[in-house]
Amino acid sequence: MSDSKVLKLKPEDFKKKNYKAGDLIVTTKDFGERFGEVVDVNEDDNLEVYFIEPNPSKANGKVYEYCDDWEVLPKSGVSKHVCIPKNKMNYPKCYRAIGLRVWDGVIFTLWSSNEETDEDLKNFEFPTDCIEGNFNQAILIWVFFFIIPLGLIVLGIDFFKNAINNFKTLNNNSRAPFYL
Repeated sequence: MSDSKVLKLKPEDFKKKNYKAGDLIVTTKDFGERFGEVVDVNEDDNLEVYFIEPNPSKANGKVYEYCDDWEVLPKSGVSKHVCIPKNKMNYPKCYRAIGLRVWDGVIFTLWSSNEETDEDLKNFEFPTDCIEGNFNQAILIWVFFFIIPLGLIVLGIDFFKNAINNFKTLNNNSRAPFYL
């Protein structure tokens, strides 16, 4: 992970560590080893966290989703902290660092689970626009349908400017008739 940092903290480091909105955490065994995203740090210096929990109605609880409400967690309840990266394209790597696979930003599975061999996950209908799987394809589409045409337009504008300037420098009697 080039743009994000994975930190394993010692108990004395909890009060020193700066958390910010978007950082990902894993709680200690005392708090049930849960996954979460930091929303804010409150005035009591505790974390406000949206936890990512198994949804019992999806694939027998093997599909994880964000909870509806955030909870307060003391900083001492964090066993693993992943800082939010500056480049949003590295978000899937951050979720992987805490042990989750991102499907569409709303649905997650454990990184250790196998969707092809687990019967519950085999039968679950995952979204087809998976963030991790389609990233390279999205970059290629972006390049071929936006970057290259934009470059051709810029080059074409210069070509036509030069052609018009060259045409203007000719004498009236040396110009070929211009018919439309």
